[in-house]
Amino acid sequence: MINALNNYNNSLLNELNKTSKQISSGKKIATATDDALAFKKYIDLNTDISLYSRLKENITSAKSFAQYTDTALGSMTNTMETFKTKLLAYGGSIHSQTSREALVNELKSLKDSMMQLANTKVNGKYLFSGSDYKNAPIDLTGNYNGNSQKLSLHTDVTQKQEFSIDGASLFLGYDRDIHSRVSTNIAKLDQNALLETPSRQTYITDKSSISDLTGLQNGEATFYMSGTQPNGDSFRHKFTVSDIKNTKVSDLAEEIKIAFNNEVNVELSSNGQFIIEDLKSGNSKLNFHMVGSTANVENISDLGNAKKFEFVKTDTNIDSTTSESMNFQKNGNILINNIQQFISVDSGFATSSTKLSEVANGSLLGKTLNISGKNINGQDFIGSITFNKDTTSIDLGNGTFELNHGADAFSYKELTEAMGVALSGVTGGSFEEAVLNSEKLVDVKINHRGEFEIKDLTTSMSKMDFAIFDSNVGVYNQESKNGSVLTFNSNKAIDMDRPSVNIFEAIDFAIDAVKQDLQHPDGTRIGLENNRGISGSIDNMSHIIEHIIKERSLSGAQFQNLQYTEDRSDALSINMKVAQNDIINVDYAETSAYYQALTLNYQAMLASVAKVQGLSLVNYL
Repeated sequence: MINALNNYNNSLLNELNKTSKQISSGKKIATATDDALAFKKYIDLNTDISLYSRLKENITSAKSFAQYTDTALGSMTNTMETFKTKLLAYGGSIHSQTSREALVNELKSLKDSMMQLANTKVNGKYLFSGSDYKNAPIDLTGNYNGNSQKLSLHTDVTQKQEFSIDGASLFLGYDRDIHSRVSTNIAKLDQNALLETPSRQTYITDKSSISDLTGLQNGEATFYMSGTQPNGDSFRHKFTVSDIKNTKVSDLAEEIKIAFNNEVNVELSSNGQFIIEDLKSGNSKLNFHMVGSTANVENISDLGNAKKFEFVKTDTNIDSTTSESMNFQKNGNILINNIQQFISVDSGFATSSTKLSEVANGSLLGKTLNISGKNINGQDFIGSITFNKDTTSIDLGNGTFELNHGADAFSYKELTEAMGVALSGVTGGSFEEAVLNSEKLVDVKINHRGEFEIKDLTTSMSKMDFAIFDSNVGVYNQESKNGSVLTFNSNKAIDMDRPSVNIFEAIDFAIDAVKQDLQHPDGTRIGLENNRGISGSIDNMSHIIEHIIKERSLSGAQFQNLQYTEDRSDALSINMKVAQNDIINVDYAETSAYYQALTLNYQAMLASVAKVQGLSLVNYL
């Protein structure tokens, strides 16, 4: 019994000492030996509190980055608003050469401001270079050199939160709420009014007759149309007018709508140009070419010396009948096409991994693409690419190859490789060997907007030319009404607006339009064939301003999300610290009461021990 009391005594004494330490230190546990489970919970909470503390530091930095971004975007919006206002003022009045030059200088100054804002750098990071924030996003020519990756931070183990606007989205973005609009670029005067006495210079309207449009007094006129409908289907459409006196230009506009399957709106501009607008937004497939003639033929190449009526000319050096067989545009040592390879509104532009069949108008099986041009040595070449079921036959002029990818599997990467081999002029070996050798001489890629960029690596002024087109191009009969299976480059109606933007290119177009006093598109002006003019630039500036505002709204949403995450982090940290306190801190009232109870028990136990130890045999006699 004495041993039992001693054990109880030691237990009470230990508990008293433990409780006494808790009261004096204010903590329930000091080491893991006090309470292993509680101590582990405390350490885990401490780790989480440290993580949220670091997260708060990162969020503070990210919020600062987002605020600088918002400020820069706000300044961009104001700059572009000023740019647009000056264009509006210029378009509404007559200017002398001196005032025009002064305005050009003002616009150039605004462009410089935009470039400086685009290259804003804060704490060693460029705001709009994407994740490549150490390099300036915009070079001296307005080209974007960053990437399309936004900066982000981890808000927990699995979640990330973005806090930047990448320049690819800002300067070269895509707006799904914008309708594609294209325009013919040959102004059309009333030909009969010119014959009047006195002669009158007036542009055709939708009420003008086909006779007014063409100048014909008898006979018939045939209009040859080709292009791509909004749904991606190519078409070739022929419209023959026999009664040229009583058929109106509005009837021709209606026929254009029919060619587009009534999926577009067609109107006439103030200088007699046809403007075609996609009824649906976000689509970038719309394209159009048209030429008229007094001859009715099944192949446009057979027009010969027949009288022609021009509507579109994107290069003053080509015949107006040229459509999809036109050479790529050359600038020094770079070739580029003008038809974006667009998959769909949901999928966007083609990349090197995209299959041609994903973009094609119908099946590629049995179809042939013709290629022609000059290689980097200035030597002419003619070739073809024919799509079979399981293979593709390639004749590049400097070699023939059979690739093990058929109509459904042939990709843009393989197409760019074939183009490179043809343009490099390399010969001999397998296709793979030819590709490796050509890559040292010619760089062929498909850019972020689905356009081909071909660069001669051997010189700054290249001799190369290139064209690629459907073998049935120019054919207008029942079998060819569905148009080309693929279109890469065309003498097409110029872009007035597209869902895609290129801010600095648009600014340059506007400055050139003012410099040359180009109010409307004009395919007869050398070097300005593809310029949308001042009137078109004003509308395009509105699109750009809206685009920047959208990006600013996105930046604002990012900031708000960061603020929410910070608030949530602070709340969680406070709750964790409360939980920590509950685990480790002593409740003085409870612990003191427990200590008093232990003390009474201990004193009672001591009294009991004393009584037991005082007992002898005499007590029982």
